[in-house]
Amino acid sequence: ATLIALALMCFLNAQAGNSLPTPLERNLRQSVGESQPNIQPIFEGQKNFRALFIPLNDIGERQVGYIIAITDVSKATQALHHAILIGSTFVLLAGGLLMVLFFMWIRRIEFELADNRKQLQMLATHDGLTGLCNHRMFHHSLSQELQRARRFKHCLSLLMIDIDHFKEVNDSFGHIAGDLVLKELAQRIERETRLVDSVYRYGGEEIAILLPETSPNNAKEIAERIRNVIERRPFTVAKDQTLQVTISVGIASFPDHIDSPDELLSAADKALYQAKEGGRNQVRIYEAN
Repeated sequence: ATLIALALMCFLNAQAGNSLPTPLERNLRQSVGESQPNIQPIFEGQKNFRALFIPLNDIGERQVGYIIAITDVSKATQALHHAILIGSTFVLLAGGLLMVLFFMWIRRIEFELADNRKQLQMLATHDGLTGLCNHRMFHHSLSQELQRARRFKHCLSLLMIDIDHFKEVNDSFGHIAGDLVLKELAQRIERETRLVDSVYRYGGEEIAILLPETSPNNAKEIAERIRNVIERRPFTVAKDQTLQVTISVGIASFPDHIDSPDELLSAADKALYQAKEGGRNQVRIYEAN
Protein backbone atom coordinates (compact mmCIF):
# COMPACT_ATOMS: atom_id res chain seq x y z
CA ALA A 1 0.00 0.00 0.00
CA THR A 2 2.85 2.40 0.85
CA LEU A 3 4.59 1.73 -2.45
CA ILE A 4 1.29 2.33 -4.23
CA ALA A 5 0.85 5.67 -2.41
CA LEU A 6 4.40 6.77 -3.29
CA ALA A 7 3.98 5.64 -6.87
CA LEU A 8 0.66 7.45 -7.11
CA MET A 9 2.16 10.64 -5.69
CA CYS A 10 5.13 10.50 -8.08
CA PHE A 11 2.78 9.71 -10.97
CA LEU A 12 0.61 12.75 -10.21
CA ASN A 13 3.64 15.04 -10.02
CA ALA A 14 4.97 13.63 -13.26
CA GLN A 15 1.60 14.23 -14.93
CA ALA A 16 1.73 17.82 -13.74
CA GLY A 17 5.10 18.23 -15.38
CA ASN A 18 6.89 18.76 -12.05
CA SER A 19 9.05 16.44 -9.95
CA LEU A 20 9.35 16.65 -6.20
CA PRO A 21 12.57 18.10 -4.82
CA THR A 22 15.05 15.30 -4.05
CA PRO A 23 15.17 16.02 -0.28
CA LEU A 24 11.39 15.83 -0.20
CA GLU A 25 11.33 12.46 -1.93
CA ARG A 26 13.93 11.20 0.52
CA ASN A 27 11.96 12.59 3.44
CA LEU A 28 8.82 10.97 2.17
CA ARG A 29 10.50 7.60 1.97
CA GLN A 30 11.96 8.03 5.46
CA SER A 31 8.55 8.99 6.80
CA VAL A 32 6.80 5.99 5.32
CA GLY A 33 5.47 3.78 8.07
CA GLU A 34 4.69 6.61 10.52
CA SER A 35 1.29 6.01 12.02
CA GLN A 36 0.72 9.60 13.24
CA PRO A 37 0.62 12.88 11.28
CA ASN A 38 3.99 14.60 11.32
CA ILE A 39 5.54 17.74 9.89
CA GLN A 40 8.92 17.59 8.26
CA PRO A 41 11.06 20.58 7.26
CA ILE A 42 12.74 20.10 3.89
CA PHE A 43 15.47 22.24 2.36
CA GLU A 44 16.55 22.43 -1.23
CA GLY A 45 18.98 25.21 -2.09
CA GLN A 46 17.29 28.50 -1.17
CA LYS A 47 13.91 26.81 -1.04
CA ASN A 48 12.39 25.91 2.28
CA PHE A 49 9.41 23.54 2.30
CA ARG A 50 7.26 22.14 5.06
CA ALA A 51 5.51 18.83 4.43
CA LEU A 52 2.60 17.50 6.48
CA PHE A 53 2.15 13.72 6.29
CA ILE A 54 -1.25 12.42 7.29
CA PRO A 55 -1.67 8.60 7.21
CA LEU A 56 -4.74 7.21 5.46
CA ASN A 57 -6.37 4.14 7.01
CA ASP A 58 -9.08 1.95 5.60
CA ILE A 59 -12.17 0.77 7.48
CA GLY A 60 -10.12 -1.96 9.11
CA GLU A 61 -7.61 0.55 10.46
CA ARG A 62 -5.02 -0.60 7.97
CA GLN A 63 -2.75 2.05 6.56
CA VAL A 64 -3.31 2.41 2.83
CA GLY A 65 -1.57 5.68 1.98
CA TYR A 66 -0.88 9.26 2.93
CA ILE A 67 -2.27 12.73 2.42
CA ILE A 68 0.72 14.96 1.86
CA ALA A 69 0.43 18.77 2.14
CA ILE A 70 3.51 20.66 1.00
CA THR A 71 3.96 24.35 1.86
CA ASP A 72 6.67 26.63 0.54
CA VAL A 73 7.88 28.55 3.63
CA SER A 74 11.01 30.09 2.15
CA LYS A 75 11.74 33.73 2.96
CA ALA A 76 11.14 34.86 -0.61
CA THR A 77 7.70 33.26 -0.60
CA GLN A 78 6.85 34.73 2.80
CA ALA A 79 7.98 38.15 1.60
CA LEU A 80 5.76 37.74 -1.43
CA HIS A 81 2.83 36.76 0.77
CA HIS A 82 3.44 39.78 2.99
CA ALA A 83 3.66 42.04 -0.04
CA ILE A 84 0.39 40.61 -1.38
CA LEU A 85 -1.26 41.06 2.04
CA ILE A 86 -0.03 44.65 2.38
CA GLY A 87 -1.01 45.42 -1.19
CA SER A 88 -4.47 43.91 -0.73
CA THR A 89 -4.95 45.85 2.50
CA PHE A 90 -3.89 49.07 0.81
CA VAL A 91 -6.24 48.43 -2.12
CA LEU A 92 -9.14 47.76 0.26
CA LEU A 93 -8.42 50.90 2.30
CA ALA A 94 -7.99 53.01 -0.82
CA GLY A 95 -11.17 51.56 -2.30
CA GLY A 96 -13.06 52.25 0.92
CA LEU A 97 -11.74 55.81 1.02
CA LEU A 98 -12.70 56.36 -2.62
CA MET A 99 -16.19 55.03 -1.91
CA VAL A 100 -16.56 57.42 1.05
CA LEU A 101 -15.33 60.35 -1.05
CA PHE A 102 -17.65 59.32 -3.88
CA PHE A 103 -20.72 59.24 -1.62
CA MET A 104 -19.68 62.56 -0.02
CA TRP A 105 -19.41 64.05 -3.50
CA ILE A 106 -22.84 62.68 -4.45
CA ARG A 107 -24.29 64.07 -1.21
CA ARG A 108 -22.77 67.46 -1.91
CA ILE A 109 -24.28 67.47 -5.40
CA GLU A 110 -27.68 66.59 -3.91
CA PHE A 111 -27.43 69.53 -1.49
CA GLU A 112 -26.38 71.85 -4.31
CA LEU A 113 -29.28 70.67 -6.49
CA ALA A 114 -31.72 71.17 -3.62
CA ASP A 115 -30.31 74.66 -3.01
CA ASN A 116 -30.57 75.46 -6.73
CA ARG A 117 -34.18 74.28 -6.75
CA LYS A 118 -34.94 76.59 -3.81
CA GLN A 119 -33.25 79.50 -5.56
CA LEU A 120 -35.17 78.83 -8.77
CA GLN A 121 -38.40 78.64 -6.80
CA MET A 122 -37.55 81.93 -5.09
CA LEU A 123 -36.83 83.55 -8.45
CA ALA A 124 -40.13 82.27 -9.80
CA THR A 125 -42.23 83.46 -6.85
CA HIS A 126 -40.35 86.42 -5.32
CA ASP A 127 -39.14 89.83 -6.42
CA GLY A 128 -35.35 89.95 -6.66
CA LEU A 129 -35.01 93.51 -5.33
CA THR A 130 -37.38 93.68 -2.37
CA GLY A 131 -37.70 89.98 -1.52
CA LEU A 132 -41.49 90.30 -1.58
CA CYS A 133 -43.72 87.86 -3.42
CA ASN A 134 -44.07 88.88 -7.05
CA HIS A 135 -46.95 89.83 -9.38
CA ARG A 136 -47.61 86.20 -10.38
CA MET A 137 -47.93 85.06 -6.75
CA PHE A 138 -50.21 87.99 -5.97
CA HIS A 139 -52.83 86.89 -8.50
CA HIS A 140 -52.55 83.27 -7.33
CA SER A 141 -53.00 84.26 -3.66
CA LEU A 142 -55.77 86.75 -4.41
CA SER A 143 -57.84 84.04 -6.08
CA GLN A 144 -57.25 81.58 -3.21
CA GLU A 145 -57.96 84.08 -0.44
CA LEU A 146 -61.14 85.26 -2.15
CA GLN A 147 -62.38 81.68 -2.47
CA ARG A 148 -61.66 81.06 1.22
CA ALA A 149 -63.39 84.28 2.26
CA ARG A 150 -66.44 83.39 0.17
CA ARG A 151 -66.57 79.82 1.56
CA PHE A 152 -66.37 80.87 5.23
CA LYS A 153 -68.22 84.17 4.74
CA HIS A 154 -65.26 86.23 6.00
CA CYS A 155 -64.06 89.68 5.00
CA LEU A 156 -61.01 90.17 2.78
CA SER A 157 -59.37 93.54 2.18
CA LEU A 158 -56.80 94.58 -0.39
CA LEU A 159 -54.42 97.53 -0.02
CA MET A 160 -52.79 99.02 -3.12
CA ILE A 161 -49.82 101.24 -2.18
CA ASP A 162 -47.97 103.62 -4.49
CA ILE A 163 -44.95 105.81 -3.69
CA ASP A 164 -45.75 109.46 -4.33
CA HIS A 165 -43.63 111.16 -7.02
CA PHE A 166 -41.31 108.15 -7.27
CA LYS A 167 -40.22 109.17 -10.76
CA GLU A 168 -38.74 112.34 -9.26
CA VAL A 169 -36.72 110.18 -6.85
CA ASN A 170 -35.14 108.30 -9.76
CA ASP A 171 -34.63 111.45 -11.81
CA SER A 172 -33.08 113.45 -8.96
CA PHE A 173 -31.08 110.81 -7.09
CA GLY A 174 -30.68 108.00 -9.62
CA HIS A 175 -32.11 104.50 -9.92
CA ILE A 176 -29.78 103.11 -7.24
CA ALA A 177 -31.35 105.50 -4.74
CA GLY A 178 -34.77 104.47 -6.02
CA ASP A 179 -33.91 100.80 -5.42
CA LEU A 180 -32.77 101.59 -1.86
CA VAL A 181 -36.07 103.35 -1.19
CA LEU A 182 -38.07 100.38 -2.51
CA LYS A 183 -36.11 97.85 -0.42
CA GLU A 184 -36.46 99.81 2.81
CA LEU A 185 -40.10 100.59 2.08
CA ALA A 186 -40.84 96.87 1.69
CA GLN A 187 -39.08 96.12 4.99
CA ARG A 188 -41.02 98.78 6.88
CA ILE A 189 -44.34 97.58 5.47
CA GLU A 190 -43.61 93.94 6.36
CA ARG A 191 -42.83 94.95 9.95
CA GLU A 192 -46.24 96.65 10.23
CA THR A 193 -48.31 93.72 8.93
CA ARG A 194 -49.59 90.62 10.71
CA LEU A 195 -48.37 87.07 10.15
CA VAL A 196 -51.60 86.22 8.30
CA ASP A 197 -51.17 89.17 5.91
CA SER A 198 -49.30 88.88 2.60
CA VAL A 199 -47.20 91.61 1.00
CA TYR A 200 -46.43 91.65 -2.74
CA ARG A 201 -44.52 93.83 -5.16
CA TYR A 202 -47.26 94.33 -7.71
CA GLY A 203 -45.06 96.19 -10.17
CA GLY A 204 -42.76 99.21 -10.35
CA GLU A 205 -43.28 101.22 -7.16
CA GLU A 206 -46.68 99.62 -6.40
CA ILE A 207 -47.07 97.24 -3.46
CA ALA A 208 -50.17 95.15 -2.70
CA ILE A 209 -51.22 93.75 0.68
CA LEU A 210 -53.87 91.07 1.25
CA LEU A 211 -55.56 91.30 4.67
CA PRO A 212 -57.65 88.18 5.45
CA GLU A 213 -60.65 88.58 7.79
CA THR A 214 -60.28 92.36 7.76
CA SER A 215 -63.12 94.84 7.25
CA PRO A 216 -62.65 98.09 5.30
CA ASN A 217 -62.41 100.19 8.49
CA ASN A 218 -59.85 97.85 10.09
CA ALA A 219 -57.92 97.84 6.82
CA LYS A 220 -57.87 101.64 6.91
CA GLU A 221 -56.37 101.59 10.42
CA ILE A 222 -53.58 99.30 9.19
CA ALA A 223 -53.02 101.46 6.09
CA GLU A 224 -52.82 104.66 8.17
CA ARG A 225 -50.28 103.08 10.49
CA ILE A 226 -48.13 102.08 7.50
CA ARG A 227 -48.48 105.56 5.94
CA ASN A 228 -47.37 107.22 9.18
CA VAL A 229 -44.36 104.90 9.53
CA ILE A 230 -43.25 105.77 5.98
CA GLU A 231 -43.79 109.51 6.41
CA ARG A 232 -42.20 109.93 9.86
CA ARG A 233 -38.70 108.62 9.14
CA PRO A 234 -36.70 109.79 6.09
CA PHE A 235 -35.00 107.26 3.81
CA THR A 236 -31.22 107.15 3.48
CA VAL A 237 -30.28 107.19 -0.21
CA ALA A 238 -26.56 108.04 0.06
CA LYS A 239 -23.94 108.88 2.67
CA ASP A 240 -25.26 111.77 4.79
CA GLN A 241 -28.17 112.15 2.39
CA THR A 242 -31.79 111.39 3.26
CA LEU A 243 -35.08 111.67 1.41
CA GLN A 244 -38.63 112.27 2.60
CA VAL A 245 -41.04 109.74 1.08
CA THR A 246 -44.82 109.50 1.28
CA ILE A 247 -47.30 106.94 -0.03
CA SER A 248 -50.91 106.86 -1.21
CA VAL A 249 -53.12 103.87 -0.37
CA GLY A 250 -56.31 102.54 -1.93
CA ILE A 251 -58.54 100.00 -0.16
CA ALA A 252 -61.16 97.60 -1.50
CA SER A 253 -62.89 94.80 0.42
CA PHE A 254 -64.94 91.67 -0.07
CA PRO A 255 -67.92 91.38 0.15
CA ASP A 256 -68.57 95.14 0.55
CA HIS A 257 -67.38 96.23 -2.88
CA ILE A 258 -66.93 93.31 -5.26
CA ASP A 259 -67.31 89.56 -5.80
CA SER A 260 -64.37 88.55 -8.02
CA PRO A 261 -60.56 88.93 -8.02
CA ASP A 262 -60.56 91.28 -11.00
CA GLU A 263 -63.29 93.45 -9.49
CA LEU A 264 -61.45 93.61 -6.15
CA LEU A 265 -58.22 94.66 -7.86
CA SER A 266 -59.99 97.21 -10.03
CA ALA A 267 -61.76 98.72 -7.00
CA ALA A 268 -58.48 99.03 -5.07
CA ASP A 269 -56.85 100.70 -8.09
CA LYS A 270 -59.70 103.20 -8.30
CA ALA A 271 -59.40 103.95 -4.57
CA LEU A 272 -55.64 104.51 -5.04
CA TYR A 273 -56.36 106.88 -7.91
CA GLN A 274 -58.83 108.75 -5.68
CA ALA A 275 -56.12 109.10 -3.01
CA LYS A 276 -53.69 110.57 -5.53
CA GLU A 277 -56.30 112.87 -6.98
CA GLY A 278 -57.13 114.01 -3.46
CA GLY A 279 -53.59 115.27 -2.86
CA ARG A 280 -51.50 112.10 -2.20
CA ASN A 281 -50.07 110.95 1.17
CA GLN A 282 -53.47 109.66 2.23
CA VAL A 283 -55.66 106.54 2.47
CA ARG A 284 -58.94 106.08 0.61
CA ILE A 285 -61.56 103.33 0.77
CA TYR A 286 -63.18 102.55 -2.57
CA GLU A 287 -66.34 104.49 -3.28
CA ALA A 288 -68.43 103.61 -6.29
CA ASN A 289 -69.26 106.61 -8.46
